[in-house]
Amino acid sequence: MLLGIGLVSREIERRTVYVLLAKPMHRAEFVLGKYVGLVLTLLVNTGVMAAVFVAVLLAKGIADPALGVAIVMLYMEFLLITALAILFSCLSNPIISCLLTLALYVIGHLVWSLDLLRARLASGAAKAACTFLSLVLPNLAPFDIKGQVVHGVPVAPGSLAFAAGYLVLYGGAVLALACATFQRKELQ
Repeated sequence: MLLGIGLVSREIERRTVYVLLAKPMHRAEFVLGKYVGLVLTLLVNTGVMAAVFVAVLLAKGIADPALGVAIVMLYMEFLLITALAILFSCLSNPIISCLLTLALYVIGHLVWSLDLLRARLASGAAKAACTFLSLVLPNLAPFDIKGQVVHGVPVAPGSLAFAAGYLVLYGGAVLALACATFQRKELQ
């Protein structure tokens, strides 16, 4: 999250973005390139941490293939949070970007509570607002299967495919919004 937040704004502050954008490159390519770079960095970091984690578990005699699925789902959650961090980095300064990304991370794990709230509300407008918020805010619940894996609860078949589809659709929309935002951003 912290890497993604400062990535675009740091380039603007140091004025290195002008050197890059002076070349025949679209602004969207710049944003997507930053995202792909972060994706690869996260892949290496997650891979190293996962390898150490699995090695420790194997040394203790614990082997569960569901842990691999949980690690992949966690990595996909990282990718979605990174897309949000890139979006906010294109919109604002690093401090506000950090606060907004952190807030959406927390909210993304609590979106399920909007369904409970909607069931208890009597007003049609309030129910519609809850429905709208649950559609617009990121839902990180499909990525969170750590508790199931740790407690030996079987992971629903298709949950990995659903999470990947959600990442592609929601993450793609966030990145498209980030590209559109950076395209219209006045660089001084």
